[in-house]
Amino acid sequence: MTITSSDLVGRVALVPGITRGIGMGIAQSLASRGCSIVGIARTESDLIRSRVDLLKIGAPVVLTVAANLWDVDESMGRLRATVDLATIDILVANCGHDGASDLLKTPAIGLLDALNSQLLVFHEMVRIALPCMNRRGFGRVIAITGAATREPSPLLSTTYIAKSAVACWAKLLSKMVANGVTVNSVLPGLIRTDGLLNLVASSGRDLADWVGQVPTGVLGEPQDIRSLVAFLSSKEAGYINGANIPVDGGRLRGLW
Repeated sequence: MTITSSDLVGRVALVPGITRGIGMGIAQSLASRGCSIVGIARTESDLIRSRVDLLKIGAPVVLTVAANLWDVDESMGRLRATVDLATIDILVANCGHDGASDLLKTPAIGLLDALNSQLLVFHEMVRIALPCMNRRGFGRVIAITGAATREPSPLLSTTYIAKSAVACWAKLLSKMVANGVTVNSVLPGLIRTDGLLNLVASSGRDLADWVGQVPTGVLGEPQDIRSLVAFLSSKEAGYINGANIPVDGGRLRGLW
């Protein structure tokens, strides 16, 4: 099945993390298919460069919001000042991690910070956007969680406690959609990003040890995620709803 370049023309996609890694790949893929992009990242200078790149690729409009998703009120205030969330057709709930964490040394506020950036800020967005998607009869909410939501890793304990909550949240939302609207989760495995390489370096293990856990014998690339997100955003994926889809080279050991 082929996604044509015109499938997403005229749609508006909200994509956090557009300046690097998986978020950047997703924004580029959607922009190349004719989506306008509302991008969020922490650093204004990085957003300026990403905006230029996305316009060159084919995005009709690129709006940017400099915000830290850990601060829900500030993020939502800046977002509302930039775009009407009722106009969003595709909402990608994507937030990276801030490095390794020791669960027993993490105070409660650390867990709350992770929940703010991984879940609560997106919940505020969806409360506005999803009912409007339902009324229009088209919409996509795509949560980028992780393979570790099924097989938790102690290296990123706070992040994956929060991302596991996101997976549950997305599944519940998938029961609240109208025809033409879907909510799904994508579970990246070991994807070659700065975040993963920094995590490998801090672990004291060679990269080859990590890659040895993957049956395909290679790390995934951001384009592996962006291709799936583009498909899930298209009309062809209209009957895929409530799914949790691993992109991990077969690393997960369970059936589901």
